[in-house]
Amino acid sequence: MITFSKELLKKLRASSLIAFKLKNIQAYRLATALICYGEGRGINEIAILFGISVKTVVNWLIKFMSGGINWVMGKHYHGRGRKEKLTKAQQKQLHDMVAEGPEAHGFTSGIWNCAMIAELILLKF
Repeated sequence: MITFSKELLKKLRASSLIAFKLKNIQAYRLATALICYGEGRGINEIAILFGISVKTVVNWLIKFMSGGINWVMGKHYHGRGRKEKLTKAQQKQLHDMVAEGPEAHGFTSGIWNCAMIAELILLKF
């Protein structure tokens, strides 16, 4: 049996709390299962408790032993879609330009539309 240090259990609990706040069920179940194991529960008991196979619990333990807490933290959901291409400063600048209105940036319409904002981004950034 593998034992976890108190510090590692503390990090796993923090990870499960993050997963709970992000409503990431998969990461929450993973972190909680590892906590259960670290607290001395058996693999069979964990499998029954979470409704998963013993093989899944063993795989999680193997991956955790090779990847550590970073593997667990990497399971957290960080949003959908593409990564942002504009920096925070550029986003702030774009916000200010949109607030100024389209006519201030050479457009003839007084109301923004998606195509106009896309063109503004293309021209300015």
